Amino acid sequence: MAVRQVLIVDDEASIRDVLERGLSGPDFAVTLAGDSAKAMDAIRERRFDVAILDVRMPHIDGIELLKHIKEQSPTTEVIMLTADSTLEMGLQAMRLGAYDYVTKPFYIRAVRELCVKACEKADLRRRATLLERELSHRVTSAQIVGASAPMQRVMDLVRQIAPSASPILITGESGTGKELIAHAVHDLSSRREGAFIAVNCGAFQESLLESELFGHRKGAFTGALFDKPGLFDVADGGTLFLDEVGEMTLAMQVKLLRVLDTRQFRPIGDTRERSADFRLVAATNRDLHQAILEKHFREDLFYRLNVVSVEMPPLRDRLEDIPQLVEYIVAQRTGLRHRRRTTPELLDAFQRYHWPGNIRELVNQVERSLLLSPGEDLLPIGFPPPGHGVQPAWPKAPAAPPAAPAAPASGTLEEQERLTILATLESFKGNVSRTAVALGIDRRTLHRKLKAYRQPVEATGQND
Repeated sequence: MAVRQVLIVDDEASIRDVLERGLSGPDFAVTLAGDSAKAMDAIRERRFDVAILDVRMPHIDGIELLKHIKEQSPTTEVIMLTADSTLEMGLQAMRLGAYDYVTKPFYIRAVRELCVKACEKADLRRRATLLERELSHRVTSAQIVGASAPMQRVMDLVRQIAPSASPILITGESGTGKELIAHAVHDLSSRREGAFIAVNCGAFQESLLESELFGHRKGAFTGALFDKPGLFDVADGGTLFLDEVGEMTLAMQVKLLRVLDTRQFRPIGDTRERSADFRLVAATNRDLHQAILEKHFREDLFYRLNVVSVEMPPLRDRLEDIPQLVEYIVAQRTGLRHRRRTTPELLDAFQRYHWPGNIRELVNQVERSLLLSPGEDLLPIGFPPPGHGVQPAWPKAPAAPPAAPAAPASGTLEEQERLTILATLESFKGNVSRTAVALGIDRRTLHRKLKAYRQPVEATGQND
């Protein structure tokens, strides 16, 4: 990991000294400031990956300094230090853009771990900012691509329901873009200035998901080194998106239902109820009606979530959107300065395929074409995937050498295989290694087949 720049701002010299000794080393370069004025000077002079701020300081407190840092250096992640035993101050800071907060006294190991994670987020934020600038004149980060009738119906419904506060259930196959629709609902609602918080319910065990949603108090369980606000709290005033809600256990479904009914919850290890005002958007690729019949999903929770339902169409039902989607993906992956050209062969092959993996699979196949196409023109190299029953649209092969005498019916497939291999080899100018990768076979197998075709490898001009 490269050396990260960390700014520590605290009016207590002893706290600054502890943090400096705990963080200084090969991973972090530490700059100290005893008040907010000196910190502002440092921010103007240098870019920091992470800033650690004390909440209570004379003249300009940590909250005001946090606002200044987010205005001057949006990619700098901020960790707040507070001696306040309540969660309110830390939650206020997180709603203003802080990465996290730590209560005093603290464990330096916990602060160091937070710094590492905050640096990783700062890196991702900077990469995203660069990409958004590059594409800003064409798209926004949450744009829904597609002018087909099914997508227009979806967007018409989204625009109709976004202003309300009712829960929304987004259904559809995996990879159809359900989270993008949730973003659109948030962006078109009165809560657009609030946070959009997304969590994949299928990515956590029950106890971890409960901690993520409800939060916990310091010491509530082994490893709880500091207070952690739950996503219910962080989403207050904004939108909470629960992806794969059908993967929740029945016990977690009961707890979620109570929160939706009362808007109150209790962090793990706390004795007091908290309240939060958020708009819930849930998504699933499961058939919840069947899950209810199988006693895997609660019927009362389903009716609570399914006030309004948005069904995402699979890509096979909106094939006319593929050219626009491909252009968008290519622009994202290559930028506007290094454009690659789509070809009729690529678009024709893509529009004859049934796309079981939907948009996610389309992104994968476009990236494969970007990697394997030998020139500026994108070709459907190695597409469709083996075993999907659609004839590959390989580049046209040159006139093949004389074929063997006519074979029985089974020879038709062998001849097609031979033509496909030779055409791919030709498209890669005889490079056996790249041809093998494109075809999804190993080099030994390819060499053996070329020998059987009486195609001398040394005459193909490849560079293995």
